[in-house]
Amino acid sequence: MAAVVVALLVRRPTIVKDLTVVADGQFGIRLWEVARNAFARGDGFPGWDRSVCAGHPFVGNPDAQLLSSLVAGVFGVHGDVMARWYPTIGVALAVAGTFLWTRRALGLAWLPALFAGALFGASGFLGLHTAVRMTFVPFALIPWALWLAHEAERDLRAALGLGAALALMLIEGGLFPFCFALVALTCALIPRVFAAGVGVVSRIVAVAAITCLLLGAIKIFPVMAQLARAPRVVKDLDAGPFTDLIPMLGDADRGAMPGRHYHINEFRGYIGPFAFGMAIAGAGVALILKPRRIGLLLILIGAAVLTRGRFADWAPWTLLTRVPVFDQLQVPSRFVLVVDLAAAAAAAVALDASMRAVKRRALMVPLLIAAVIAVLDPIAAGQKILKANTTDAWLPRPDPKPARYHLVAGDDFGRMATYPGRNVGTPACQKVWPYPEGGGYAIGDVPQASADDGEIARADVRQNGATIEATLRKPGAAHLNQTFDPDFVASIGQVRRSAKGTLDVLLPAGSHRLEVRYRPKGLLSGMIVTSMGVLGAIAALVFLRKRAR
Repeated sequence: MAAVVVALLVRRPTIVKDLTVVADGQFGIRLWEVARNAFARGDGFPGWDRSVCAGHPFVGNPDAQLLSSLVAGVFGVHGDVMARWYPTIGVALAVAGTFLWTRRALGLAWLPALFAGALFGASGFLGLHTAVRMTFVPFALIPWALWLAHEAERDLRAALGLGAALALMLIEGGLFPFCFALVALTCALIPRVFAAGVGVVSRIVAVAAITCLLLGAIKIFPVMAQLARAPRVVKDLDAGPFTDLIPMLGDADRGAMPGRHYHINEFRGYIGPFAFGMAIAGAGVALILKPRRIGLLLILIGAAVLTRGRFADWAPWTLLTRVPVFDQLQVPSRFVLVVDLAAAAAAAVALDASMRAVKRRALMVPLLIAAVIAVLDPIAAGQKILKANTTDAWLPRPDPKPARYHLVAGDDFGRMATYPGRNVGTPACQKVWPYPEGGGYAIGDVPQASADDGEIARADVRQNGATIEATLRKPGAAHLNQTFDPDFVASIGQVRRSAKGTLDVLLPAGSHRLEVRYRPKGLLSGMIVTSMGVLGAIAALVFLRKRAR
């Protein structure tokens, strides 16, 4: 209940009742709206996203939120409702996960552990970015991963849970939460190699890795197929001094970061002066009183250094981005989220040590007041920033009456979350990887197909394909008004990419009823592997439970 209260404070109803966010917020909401409208039209789960880029992959999109989109589609949850509660649930998970991690792994009392969770949930990066970028909500699972890694030393069932948590990050949030979790886990597990032994840590890593691969295959396989066709090459040159961390954590009103490449919101990790001071004290206490907390210090230092970016050829960020998967990352300042998590835990260590040192209950009052102020400060700052960034009206309710599907110019691309409900798409793009674009699209409510030396009697465009009735006087091509993808298959003829990058189907002469369907490569094998992984995980849990008894 405390976690939910903190989440509601961060995502205050007065902010989200009448306003929504632009750009990245619209991106997350649009994915849910694509799924909801696809199910409402009877098209099922969207493998293809026809709302932007004149069509591009949905399942193969590295940033697609598959599980929440399935929920939105099956249960018909409106996009603005998802946008209101999805971050709220995420922050609640962050509070609960941080509580469990600091309580069990760091040995804190329940009140300091709850303080750590509340502070992390209210921190500038998590509280602000999960309200703006829905794909960042899975960052809330990082403390769960740390807690499960700790519990796995005694019970391998927790290692299965760790793999499931990592898989969920991939399924819901793409690479950033997953890679950040791996960095935090590495920092936490390195000291355990010396304490628990190489065998124990290796067993945890192996079980978690296999579980993650099996459960996440439904997203991993289609994404790998798309990236194999259009590799994403990222070379982030952002760099800054170590002193940048001070305004990132302690300056809520800063309007720019001189010398850095990104928008100021990428550098907001505000936790406030109270928590900042407590974190510094707690970092020292963590080592002095209980050396086994060195993992916490490594997380704090490692994440802080990574926020500096490519300040030298030997910089940790430079070396990290040479590793596969991590080479897809950019914006090193986002590691301030992990700094926030470690700082919240360190501040809780200081609070825990102070409460243990105080003998009189009356002296507890100043400590509790300081803790409340430390949590409320970033909440108030986050509310102020959210108000300044929320400018667009919510999606129309009820849904507008959809017209026949067609492309619009995209002049209102900032409102792209309305496109699925309006049953329109646009050639305008917001891509997270270099998916090939086309050109020469027909704009407006016009037929969505044409033919060489022939006529199109009907062109019925659905979410994952189209039905076309064409008559050709000689062999030629039917031209679809959408982007080409090799995963489209035709019931007649051969699919090919036109010179403009659009989808063509080569047909023989005569009258044809052409069915074009999108079958994303890797999806079927991914579904099979994930199904096997679920069954295998259940069997492993049953076996380990019996062995524990």
